[in-house]
Amino acid sequence: MKKKFIYGFIYIAMVLMPSPSYAQSFLKQLGKAVVKILEAPTQENTNSQQKVGQSKAIQEQKIQGPLYQIHATSETKTITLQGGALYMGNFSCGIAMIKSKKGWFAINKNGEKVFDLPAGYWPGDEEKSIHSEFDNNRLIICSETQHMLKINMAIIDNQGNIIKEFKDITGVTPFQNGVAIVKDEKYDCFYIDKDGNVLSRTLPVYESYAKPVLGYMREGMRRFYDSKIKRYGYCDEKCNIVIPAQYKGVGNFFNGLAKAKNDEDLWGYIDKTGKFVIDPMFSIEPGAFYNNYALVTDKSGKRFFIDQTGKFIWEDPANGKPQRIHDFVSGLDNGGYALWVYDRSLYIIDSSFKRRAKLAEVYETSGRITAYNNEWFQYTDEDNNCFLYDWNGKLLLKFGEMGKSSAFSNGICRNDDNYSDTHYYFNLTGEIIVQFKDTQF
Repeated sequence: MKKKFIYGFIYIAMVLMPSPSYAQSFLKQLGKAVVKILEAPTQENTNSQQKVGQSKAIQEQKIQGPLYQIHATSETKTITLQGGALYMGNFSCGIAMIKSKKGWFAINKNGEKVFDLPAGYWPGDEEKSIHSEFDNNRLIICSETQHMLKINMAIIDNQGNIIKEFKDITGVTPFQNGVAIVKDEKYDCFYIDKDGNVLSRTLPVYESYAKPVLGYMREGMRRFYDSKIKRYGYCDEKCNIVIPAQYKGVGNFFNGLAKAKNDEDLWGYIDKTGKFVIDPMFSIEPGAFYNNYALVTDKSGKRFFIDQTGKFIWEDPANGKPQRIHDFVSGLDNGGYALWVYDRSLYIIDSSFKRRAKLAEVYETSGRITAYNNEWFQYTDEDNNCFLYDWNGKLLLKFGEMGKSSAFSNGICRNDDNYSDTHYYFNLTGEIIVQFKDTQF
C-alpha cells in the first residue's frame, strides 16, 4: 500500500515539476522521505504488535483522553434569533451580553433574557469598542449624539437599571474594580466610582492616542502614570496617591511586592510604602511574585526563581536551551504550581520544583495559560487549540481554537465561530448550557 502511494505521488510530482533544476532538488528531498516511509513498519507487521499491546493501549487512551466532551443535554437552552448571535460576551456577575440584529440584550446562565439595552446603546466606549463584562455589578453603555466627537454614557447594574447618566462626554474606560475614567466635553479626565460619583480630578491620567487608560488594581493598589514627569506611582481604591510617581516602570502587587524600575533602568521589588526590599539588579524585566516566587532572567538568558528575600531558590535545568517556564499561578500547596517546558515536553512542577505531571510535547514558542483557578487551568497551544487540565495533569476537556472559543470566565466558556452556525456557552464539564440558532427562513 505504501509503495503504490509513493509511486503515484512521484508520477504526479514529475508531471507538475516547473523545471529540471527544481526537479533535481525536489527529488533529492523526496528520496529521503521515501527511505523513512519504507523503513517504517508496515500495517501487516504491526498488527500482531497492536493485538499484543491492545489492552495497554486502551488503558493509556483512558488516561490521556479528555474526561469530558462538549455536548448538549436535556437542560440545554436553545435561543433562536434572526441572523443568529452576532456577538456573545463573557459571563460576569451572572450576566452575558448578546447582540442580535435587533440590538443588545442580557441573559443569565439559564439562557433567560434579563433585560434589553435601550435602543441605540452599546456596551463599550466612544469608539464603539465592545466592553461587555460587568464589574461589581456595573456596566458602562454608550450612545451616539448629534456631535460626531461626543457620546452619551450611562452606568447600568446587572438588572439593566440605569444608575447614572453622563451627557456629551468624549471618552470613557470600562470599570475595573469599581473605578472608571471619564473624559468630559472639555477633554479633561476624572475618575468615578461604580455609582458615578467623582473620586478624583487631580490624579494623573495616562492617555494612549488620546484615549484614557486605567491601570489595574491588585491588593488595594492601582498603578498610575504621570505623563508630565514620565514616571509611575500607585494610588488606593479611592484614587488617593499612596506612592508618588517615581519609577520608570512598575508591575502589579502580588503577595505584597511589586516589580519597579529605577532611573538606572534596573528592576527590583518594592513594598507598599514604595521602598525597595529587593535591590534593583535585574536588567531584564522580572516576573511577579506569584505565590512567593518570582521568575528572573540574567543577561545570558538563564532563568531562576527567587523568594521574597531575593534569595535564589532554583535554577532552571533547561538553561542554555530555548525553553520557557511559566510563573507559579495556582494557590495550592502553599506555593502553587508552574508549567515548565523541558526537552520539548510540558510539565507541571510544584513549589519544591519537583515534576508533578507531564502533559504533552510542545515547542519553546508554544503555549500559554489563558485561565486558571485552584482546581484547573486552561492551556492554549501554538495552534490555538484549548485544553482544560486539573493540576494533577489530567486532561478534562479539549475544545476549539482561541478566537472561536474564549478563556473560561466564571466557570463558563463561549464558542462563537463567525464562519459557522456554532454559537454556544459550555461549562467545565463540557455541557452546553445555552446555544443560539438562526431562523430557518
